[in-house]
Amino acid sequence: MISQSKDNSDLPGKTNPGTAYVVGEVPTPHEVIADSLSIMVTCTAELGPDYERPPDPFRVGMSFPLRVRLYTCSRQITLTDELTCHTSDSLIVSLDTLSLKATARAPADATIWVAGRKYAGFPVLFVTVVP
Repeated sequence: MISQSKDNSDLPGKTNPGTAYVVGEVPTPHEVIADSLSIMVTCTAELGPDYERPPDPFRVGMSFPLRVRLYTCSRQITLTDELTCHTSDSLIVSLDTLSLKATARAPADATIWVAGRKYAGFPVLFVTVVP
C-alpha cells in the first residue's frame, strides 16, 4: 500500500487539511487487481483555549502564570492573539496585566475572563482561593 499526498500531510506525526491517496495492489494468479482511495482531511474550525491551571490548593499569597494556548482544527493548529484578562473580584484574585500573573488575595471563588483582539472571548477560568 502506498500513501501520497498533495500537501506533505503524509509526513510522520503530521495532520494537515488536504487530500491523501491510498493505492493498493493485490496480485492474483491471472491478473493484478489495483484500486485507490482518496481521503480528504478537513478542519473542524472550532476555537478553544487550554489554560494553565492554578496550583491545587490555590492559597492566599500564591501566584500562577495566566497562560492560554488557543487552538483550532482538533488541536492541530495553534493560533496567536493579543490577550487581555479580567477578574470578577480583584480583592480575591489580582491580575498583573503586563506579566499575566494571577495572585490569590483572599479566600473565596473568583472568575477570570480572557479575551483576544482577533478571536473575542473564551470560556472562563474559575478559581477557588483557600486560606
